[in-house]
Amino acid sequence: MHGHRLGPDNAISKLPEIIIGDKDAKTYIFDLYLVDMARVYREEKEDQRLICNHTPKELLHTAVGLLSVSLVSMDKTTIYEALTEKSSVTLFFISRDDDCAEYLLEKNARILENKNKSKKSENSALMKKLQDAFQAASSRNPEEEDAYESGVEETSDFGLVFSSDISSGSEAEDEEEAKSSSDEESVREGGDNENADEAYEIMEEGCEESNCTSTSSEEGDQITKKCSSGYYAFLSSCLERKIMIKEFFSCESNVAKKNVLLTMLGPEHKMAAVCNFRVRRVDNKKRVIHITFLSVRKHLRRLGIGTRIIEIIKTPQMSGHYDAMVVHADLNATEFFANNGFSGDPLLNKQWASFAGEYVNCLLMTYFPPLSFGASTTNGSKLLKSIDKSIDDWLVATGNVHQMQYTLCKRLRAEVVRLQNQLLSQDSLIQVLKREVVKQAHLIDALRARAVANGQRDGDESLGLSLDAISFSTLPPPMNMESRLSLGFKGVTFKECAGDMD
Repeated sequence: MHGHRLGPDNAISKLPEIIIGDKDAKTYIFDLYLVDMARVYREEKEDQRLICNHTPKELLHTAVGLLSVSLVSMDKTTIYEALTEKSSVTLFFISRDDDCAEYLLEKNARILENKNKSKKSENSALMKKLQDAFQAASSRNPEEEDAYESGVEETSDFGLVFSSDISSGSEAEDEEEAKSSSDEESVREGGDNENADEAYEIMEEGCEESNCTSTSSEEGDQITKKCSSGYYAFLSSCLERKIMIKEFFSCESNVAKKNVLLTMLGPEHKMAAVCNFRVRRVDNKKRVIHITFLSVRKHLRRLGIGTRIIEIIKTPQMSGHYDAMVVHADLNATEFFANNGFSGDPLLNKQWASFAGEYVNCLLMTYFPPLSFGASTTNGSKLLKSIDKSIDDWLVATGNVHQMQYTLCKRLRAEVVRLQNQLLSQDSLIQVLKREVVKQAHLIDALRARAVANGQRDGDESLGLSLDAISFSTLPPPMNMESRLSLGFKGVTFKECAGDMD
């Protein structure tokens, strides 16, 4: 595999399904699709029902909506651009319809158990918000272009569609999810956590756009606009399905009618996870895999799906032969990526300076592939833990030595600068004193010449003064030390220079 190609050479590729079990021995089956969105739109396949009876366009809008509820500081145009980048592909985890329906039934059962007056008022308010949002999205003028426009959409629209996926993102919960993903199909040990929906979010959330974004071409803008077409129609259909399901559950006789519920499911219910990654070239030599976005639905985050996605991307069958894999990790997600072999060492990541500043408020982390690929060893093995501990200890020791060496070099440099300035000051003082000696010598010569001009002769005592008697004693008294120090050279007084010598 060469160049920018990732995965099979198709616009849409169906990968082997993934089967994962939870701590209650429940089995989840996920269909995997690798989609090259840019190629899909070039081949005009965006409206064909090729992915679990859904179109690539629907999955694109779903992915943008799911990512936007967490990346609140990032404009959806940026997300569309990343998902439709020519050198990028997107990996979709699609849940089976039965699993989606069962989750909705279980969720409604939990709501009924906690039902009270305050809940009724909250549900009424939520239904009012859904209806208002649906009315706003569906009442757009048909003549208006149905593409997303930055700054037009209300920020709460997709928040209503994916209300259960808005992360509260505590760091402790993130760390627990990182620990839970140590095995391919393992779950969290001792995972009796009531806040299951508050588990880890594996993504680059909070990574705000850098001000130094590259200017896109007109062609790129047109592609992005084309890909975002149908945005409001999709948003309207999502809100309509949300209202229908809420009305369905409002009737107590429907609480167990799973078959009816299956007909109301949309792509926003079936999408379990989404990951976008691309190929980058560094110095025209290194082939780097850059994970742009990675998000897992909140109610599925305890299954180790995020780790499974990372493992899939790491394989040469998916990414080919690469020199490194990088990710702009949110500060709350660094533990997860470290658990999957990524390093946040600043010296190590300095080589990616060409794109390190694309996002801020996050940590650039790097994974280096092994020399040869084979059967993977679980992260929980004692051997790997021992190796990881040795590497961490070596990094700490190396960092301490680096700090000491850097500190010593900086202090030596400062001392050299001080000595250099002191030598320059002393040399300046010597030069001034030399000029004063020359000046005194000229005065002596002038006095001798004046004496000769007045007719003085050697040995003539009538004048009472011989030429040999003209010396420094007959000149004006020399300056005292205080006067000399008050002299200046290039804005620096010799008194200040003398102070440097102390």
